[in-house]
Amino acid sequence: RHNLGDRLLYFSAAHPFVGDDVAALQERLFNMGFDIGRTDGIFGPRTESAVRDFQRNRGLDPDGRCGPRTLRELKRLRRTVTGGRPDVLRESVRLLARGTSLLGVVVALDPGHGGDDLGIVSGGLCERDLMADLAARLTTRLLDSGLESHLIHGPDESPSEEERAARANELEADLLISLHAEGSTSRHAQGVSAYYYGNARGSSAVGERFAQLVQREIVSRTDMLDCRTHPKVWDLLRRTRMPTVRLDLGYLTNDHDARALGSTDFRAAVAEAVLAATQRLFLPPELDAPTGQLHVPRLAGRA
Repeated sequence: RHNLGDRLLYFSAAHPFVGDDVAALQERLFNMGFDIGRTDGIFGPRTESAVRDFQRNRGLDPDGRCGPRTLRELKRLRRTVTGGRPDVLRESVRLLARGTSLLGVVVALDPGHGGDDLGIVSGGLCERDLMADLAARLTTRLLDSGLESHLIHGPDESPSEEERAARANELEADLLISLHAEGSTSRHAQGVSAYYYGNARGSSAVGERFAQLVQREIVSRTDMLDCRTHPKVWDLLRRTRMPTVRLDLGYLTNDHDARALGSTDFRAAVAEAVLAATQRLFLPPELDAPTGQLHVPRLAGRA
């Protein structure tokens, strides 16, 4: 909850600065056209690079540290170009540069629980085991269609969200998908939802688009209630450098959802939905297929 100017800001790999003042700095740089990535409130290497670029533009010593002189220059300038979102443009350009082929696309998968962390347990069903099975099915389906798929943790461990994000970043994945089920004290709570990084200062444009595509594909291919997509600032979503989506695939405490989650047919349908959404993410609008109708073929020899 620091205000911009309360403290000297600089990049520290061991203990990065995190706070509202960092987010305010990122927002000001972003509005002037400097590439800070996401407005996530974390002073990382990309924010440092943007500060250096700003300092060079203003004739300051480009040391990457946001101190009094840099703050004075920031306050002197105001945004002079309005309309459009530079973050959307940058992410869209990177997406178009990959082309429409899925060959070589790297997808990181995160079964939400593992080891002694069972997640939600209800009616003889365990979230940890169901999501591990779904991750295995999805891995097979992705590999069969020419993508690269990596689990970011093994079945005997349940790392923190920060560690999961770090592992996905090390993989330089194009997408990260985190798989979860839900639980509630009310047996009436049900449905599937998708989450992407976003707050009042901005969002991951591609993450939002991917969340919408996955959500629609799952709802169209199953009889699950649509609980829509939502922006969040959870560590896994904001600390990853790639578009990241968390899927909550139903409530194990609800009879209808529990029957679905316990069904291999449902988990196979979810895997197909995720794959179709991934393909649609890389397709231009004129080549996109209607929701629920796209089938991504297996590569020859992998059927």
